[in-house]
Amino acid sequence: MQKIILDTDIGGDCDDVGALALLNVFCRRGLAKLLAVTVDTYLQTAPAAAAAINAYYGNNDVPVGIIKEGGNLIHDDIYATELSKRFPTRYSDAPAPDGVKLIREILSKNKVKDIKIVGIGKQCLLARLLSSGPDEISEKTGMELLEENVSETVLMGGNFEISEPESNIASDISSAVAIAQNWPMPVTYAPYELGIKIKTGKKLMLKNPKHPMSIAYKIHSNGDRYSWDPVAVLYAVAGAGKLYKLTPFGEVVFSETGVSSFLTEGEKKHRYLTNAAPFKEIEEVIDDMLTEY
Repeated sequence: MQKIILDTDIGGDCDDVGALALLNVFCRRGLAKLLAVTVDTYLQTAPAAAAAINAYYGNNDVPVGIIKEGGNLIHDDIYATELSKRFPTRYSDAPAPDGVKLIREILSKNKVKDIKIVGIGKQCLLARLLSSGPDEISEKTGMELLEENVSETVLMGGNFEISEPESNIASDISSAVAIAQNWPMPVTYAPYELGIKIKTGKKLMLKNPKHPMSIAYKIHSNGDRYSWDPVAVLYAVAGAGKLYKLTPFGEVVFSETGVSSFLTEGEKKHRYLTNAAPFKEIEEVIDDMLTEY
């Protein structure tokens, strides 16, 4: 069973909801354990939206945190408030805890290097985790806690086919650079050019329009949506399998404007996903899983 911490900018694009729903399906199958969800924006209804998805699948006890101070991380509220109203949770009326402290607490209690962190939004909260120092939770730094407890990190970000900034990177370039340069364990990037060729979500909308994911997709796209974030979750839990290929290890670097490059020389601690199976086959795997419950 793969332990997962999910960091997300849920509330704007609906594929974050698809990714979280997919992760919950993996939990229902007994293949994953969701330890926490953190929100890397200041959208105050986002934790309640995330909790609504978890609660729909019976994962009521999964804690949800949010980034707390500094920076300018305002995010679009396209469906988060609506989900928080329709599906009340403990986060509907009470503020979510500090996301950095939440992850530090989870890592400090873990004794095995078996957690995967999946980032499907901005990388600001993870960068703050990386640079965090000893506190009341642990005498160890964020770097030390990560080294001891996290086996792999999967990030939706980057665009390695064209010289244009990808949204998650461009929204906080300095954090993306900090992660690429200093993150202590291997990082697998799920890039823009993979997810944009895979569209999912409508099948669940048609089967169960009252599902909170269906509502989010209806509000946002009224149908299928590009699957950047579900692609990352699918790999994080199930591995490459027959669906994906992984590049050899190299080094991901970002320019001052957020343009991504992959170097075959360097520290060789990064790689990124490409498709091995036809895109339609990956679509069908994701959609079929999402319609299980």
